[in-house]
Amino acid sequence: MNRAKNKARNCILAISLLSIYSITCNAQNSFVKNRSTFEVSKHIDKTDLKINTGDEVHFAAFGTIVLRGNTGSTGPEGLDGFTNYCMDPVFPYGALLYKIGDDDDWNMVDSVDSIMADQTGYLKLMVNDNDPSNNKGRFIVKVLVKGFKTNSAQKIAKNIDPNKNIDLNK
Repeated sequence: MNRAKNKARNCILAISLLSIYSITCNAQNSFVKNRSTFEVSKHIDKTDLKINTGDEVHFAAFGTIVLRGNTGSTGPEGLDGFTNYCMDPVFPYGALLYKIGDDDDWNMVDSVDSIMADQTGYLKLMVNDNDPSNNKGRFIVKVLVKGFKTNSAQKIAKNIDPNKNIDLNK
Protein backbone atom coordinates (compact mmCIF):
# COMPACT_ATOMS: atom_id res chain seq x y z
CA MET A 1 0.00 0.00 0.00
CA ASN A 2 2.80 2.45 0.85
CA ARG A 3 4.46 1.77 -2.49
CA ALA A 4 1.23 2.64 -4.35
CA LYS A 5 0.82 5.84 -2.31
CA ASN A 6 4.40 6.87 -3.03
CA LYS A 7 3.91 6.19 -6.74
CA ALA A 8 0.75 8.32 -6.79
CA ARG A 9 2.45 11.13 -4.85
CA ASN A 10 5.45 11.06 -7.19
CA CYS A 11 3.15 11.23 -10.20
CA ILE A 12 1.28 14.21 -8.75
CA LEU A 13 4.54 15.92 -7.83
CA ALA A 14 5.95 15.38 -11.32
CA ILE A 15 2.82 16.78 -12.95
CA SER A 16 2.85 19.77 -10.59
CA LEU A 17 6.49 20.51 -11.34
CA LEU A 18 5.87 20.23 -15.10
CA SER A 19 2.95 22.66 -14.78
CA ILE A 20 5.02 25.18 -12.83
CA TYR A 21 7.86 24.84 -15.33
CA SER A 22 5.54 25.45 -18.27
CA ILE A 23 4.09 28.58 -16.67
CA THR A 24 7.51 30.06 -15.91
CA CYS A 25 8.81 29.30 -19.39
CA ASN A 26 6.03 30.98 -21.37
CA ALA A 27 8.35 33.74 -22.57
CA GLN A 28 10.72 31.16 -23.98
CA ASN A 29 7.82 29.52 -25.79
CA SER A 30 6.71 32.65 -27.62
CA PHE A 31 6.97 32.98 -31.37
CA VAL A 32 6.28 35.78 -33.83
CA LYS A 33 2.92 35.15 -35.47
CA ASN A 34 2.68 38.28 -37.54
CA ARG A 35 4.44 41.51 -38.45
CA SER A 36 2.26 44.11 -40.13
CA THR A 37 2.53 47.76 -41.10
CA PHE A 38 -0.44 50.09 -41.54
CA GLU A 39 -0.78 53.68 -42.70
CA VAL A 40 -3.43 55.54 -40.75
CA SER A 41 -4.73 58.99 -41.59
CA LYS A 42 -8.40 58.54 -40.71
CA HIS A 43 -10.61 55.65 -39.66
CA ILE A 44 -9.81 52.07 -40.54
CA ASP A 45 -12.90 49.99 -39.96
CA LYS A 46 -10.97 46.73 -39.73
CA THR A 47 -7.50 45.58 -40.68
CA ASP A 48 -6.82 42.08 -41.97
CA LEU A 49 -4.78 41.33 -38.83
CA LYS A 50 -6.57 38.79 -36.63
CA ILE A 51 -5.41 38.70 -33.02
CA ASN A 52 -6.25 35.84 -30.68
CA THR A 53 -6.94 35.85 -26.98
CA GLY A 54 -3.62 35.66 -25.13
CA ASP A 55 -1.52 37.03 -28.00
CA GLU A 56 1.10 39.59 -27.02
CA VAL A 57 0.82 42.69 -29.24
CA HIS A 58 3.56 45.31 -29.63
CA PHE A 59 2.95 48.64 -31.35
CA ALA A 60 5.46 51.08 -32.83
CA ALA A 61 3.89 54.24 -34.22
CA PHE A 62 5.40 57.36 -35.74
CA GLY A 63 4.50 60.12 -38.15
CA THR A 64 2.66 63.43 -38.04
CA ILE A 65 -0.85 64.50 -38.95
CA VAL A 66 -2.00 68.09 -39.51
CA LEU A 67 -5.53 68.12 -38.10
CA ARG A 68 -8.28 69.95 -40.00
CA GLY A 69 -5.60 72.07 -41.59
CA ASN A 70 -5.62 74.62 -38.75
CA THR A 71 -5.88 73.04 -35.28
CA GLY A 72 -2.26 71.92 -35.22
CA SER A 73 -0.12 68.94 -35.98
CA THR A 74 0.48 65.96 -33.76
CA GLY A 75 2.18 62.62 -33.46
CA PRO A 76 0.37 59.46 -32.31
CA GLU A 77 0.02 60.88 -28.79
CA GLY A 78 -2.54 63.52 -29.91
CA LEU A 79 -3.27 67.05 -28.66
CA ASP A 80 -4.97 68.19 -25.47
CA GLY A 81 -8.22 70.07 -25.91
CA PHE A 82 -10.59 70.12 -28.90
CA THR A 83 -12.77 67.41 -27.29
CA ASN A 84 -15.71 68.47 -29.47
CA TYR A 85 -13.69 67.25 -32.49
CA CYS A 86 -12.93 63.81 -30.99
CA MET A 87 -14.56 60.50 -31.85
CA ASP A 88 -13.82 59.46 -28.27
CA PRO A 89 -13.37 62.44 -25.90
CA VAL A 90 -11.63 60.25 -23.33
CA PHE A 91 -8.47 60.43 -25.45
CA PRO A 92 -6.52 63.40 -26.84
CA TYR A 93 -7.58 64.91 -30.14
CA GLY A 94 -5.79 63.28 -33.08
CA ALA A 95 -4.39 60.43 -30.96
CA LEU A 96 -3.88 57.06 -32.60
CA LEU A 97 -6.40 54.59 -31.17
CA TYR A 98 -6.86 50.85 -31.53
CA LYS A 99 -9.23 48.12 -30.51
CA ILE A 100 -9.44 44.39 -31.04
CA GLY A 101 -12.76 42.97 -32.15
CA ASP A 102 -16.16 44.63 -32.01
CA ASP A 103 -16.89 44.62 -28.29
CA ASP A 104 -13.63 46.06 -27.01
CA ASP A 105 -13.27 49.74 -26.04
CA TRP A 106 -10.90 52.03 -27.89
CA ASN A 107 -7.41 52.35 -26.39
CA MET A 108 -4.53 54.69 -27.16
CA VAL A 109 -1.53 53.18 -28.94
CA ASP A 110 1.44 53.24 -26.60
CA SER A 111 4.71 52.44 -28.37
CA VAL A 112 6.46 51.68 -25.10
CA ASP A 113 4.23 48.92 -23.77
CA SER A 114 2.84 45.72 -25.13
CA ILE A 115 -0.62 44.40 -24.49
CA MET A 116 -2.00 40.94 -23.92
CA ALA A 117 -5.16 40.49 -26.00
CA ASP A 118 -8.16 39.65 -23.83
CA GLN A 119 -10.35 38.65 -26.77
CA THR A 120 -10.10 37.39 -30.32
CA GLY A 121 -10.84 39.75 -33.18
CA TYR A 122 -9.48 41.90 -35.95
CA LEU A 123 -7.34 44.93 -35.15
CA LYS A 124 -9.00 48.29 -35.80
CA LEU A 125 -7.11 51.60 -35.91
CA MET A 126 -8.28 55.21 -36.08
CA VAL A 127 -7.20 58.79 -35.63
CA ASN A 128 -9.30 60.35 -32.86
CA ASP A 129 -10.98 62.95 -35.10
CA ASN A 130 -14.68 63.01 -35.94
CA ASP A 131 -13.97 64.54 -39.38
CA PRO A 132 -10.59 63.36 -40.67
CA SER A 133 -11.41 64.14 -44.32
CA ASN A 134 -9.22 67.26 -44.43
CA ASN A 135 -6.29 65.94 -42.35
CA LYS A 136 -2.89 65.87 -43.98
CA GLY A 137 -0.10 63.40 -43.18
CA ARG A 138 -0.28 59.95 -41.66
CA PHE A 139 0.83 57.66 -38.88
CA ILE A 140 2.83 54.57 -39.70
CA VAL A 141 1.93 51.76 -37.32
CA LYS A 142 4.07 48.64 -37.05
CA VAL A 143 2.45 45.78 -35.20
CA LEU A 144 4.22 42.69 -33.93
CA VAL A 145 2.04 39.83 -32.67
CA LYS A 146 3.53 37.04 -30.59
CA GLY A 147 1.78 33.79 -29.80
CA PHE A 148 2.79 31.06 -27.40
CA LYS A 149 3.69 27.47 -28.13
CA THR A 150 1.97 24.81 -26.10
CA ASN A 151 4.58 22.46 -24.71
CA SER A 152 4.02 18.90 -23.53
CA ALA A 153 3.85 19.97 -19.86
CA GLN A 154 0.99 22.34 -20.68
CA LYS A 155 -0.81 19.56 -22.59
CA ILE A 156 -0.42 17.19 -19.63
CA ALA A 157 -1.60 19.87 -17.17
CA LYS A 158 -4.73 20.53 -19.27
CA ASN A 159 -5.69 16.85 -19.04
CA ILE A 160 -5.48 16.63 -15.25
CA ASP A 161 -8.81 16.36 -13.53
CA PRO A 162 -8.27 17.48 -9.89
CA ASN A 163 -11.69 16.05 -8.95
CA LYS A 164 -10.86 12.54 -10.17
CA ASN A 165 -10.01 10.06 -7.43
CA ILE A 166 -6.80 8.11 -7.80
CA ASP A 167 -7.07 4.41 -7.00
CA LEU A 168 -4.08 3.75 -4.76
CA ASN A 169 -4.64 -0.01 -4.90
CA LYS A 170 -3.57 -0.31 -8.53
